Amino acid sequence: ALEFIIPALLLFRKTRPLGILIGMMFHLFLSFHNPYGKLGLSAFSATIFATYILYEPNRWHRILSKIQEYAAPTLLRLQKKIFYWNDKRLNWVLLILILIVYDLCTDKSSSHSALRNVGHIAWVLLGSSFLFFYFADLLCTHNQGRPMSTATKTKWKNQWPILIPSLVLMTWGISPYLGLGTKGTFSMFSNLRVETEKTNHYFIPSEWRIFSLGQNLVEITSSSSPALQKYADEKLLINEAEIRRIAQKENGYFTVSIRRGNETIDISSINTPDHQLLRPLNPTFAKVFRFRPVDPQHKPNRSQH
Repeated sequence: ALEFIIPALLLFRKTRPLGILIGMMFHLFLSFHNPYGKLGLSAFSATIFATYILYEPNRWHRILSKIQEYAAPTLLRLQKKIFYWNDKRLNWVLLILILIVYDLCTDKSSSHSALRNVGHIAWVLLGSSFLFFYFADLLCTHNQGRPMSTATKTKWKNQWPILIPSLVLMTWGISPYLGLGTKGTFSMFSNLRVETEKTNHYFIPSEWRIFSLGQNLVEITSSSSPALQKYADEKLLINEAEIRRIAQKENGYFTVSIRRGNETIDISSINTPDHQLLRPLNPTFAKVFRFRPVDPQHKPNRSQH
């Protein structure tokens, strides 16, 4: 539900600080958490943090000014110590740093390079600092009896630069529950099942689904196309639009057998070139709507993002 709540809170000046705080906590969590044991989405989290800063530039200017005020004396002392070192000592430090970076870049022992691990840790520390300073400033603001929001009061007609992206984000967040795209939305690790007749969401009912694009699922039993055969090997259901997307990219001859309910259909790029599953997708539709595969054996759904 956070993918719906956060954009809604950002819409209004009084609730915007709460929306930013919840959003920063949520995306910081995503940056170091992945249910499959790999690193989280640190690059995505860093991008979202930068977007949150744009919502309250006055507050962040105040926070950075305070940090600069308290940190400047320490940084100045550190700078003097570094520049007073003799050249030999500084050269040794630079050589050690180069060796460390080289070792990190050439570490192939895992699926994620050690250099990426270091960058990931650096972002977690930086993101945690952003969250800490923002929360501390909110507490100071509350204790001093000042308004929580630093945004100036303006008319709605002057807030369209913030209003439009917020509405787009909110619509994109609830698109799986409307029956639209299910891949690339904000529910990548939620394990929600929205493609079946009844969803397993706690409070968003199935009646919200006014479209049926996400429910057009079929099972691939076999295919000469490796891109399609992997869905048969992994026993995943695939949306018909994704079959059309993959078929568009196939250059040569290929066949695919699918099962829709109790019906089995054999499709060939030569014998049945006009079949609906071989027709190209509308470019706008292909750009906007993507659909994740569905594991019929797991309930709730196993994430495939």
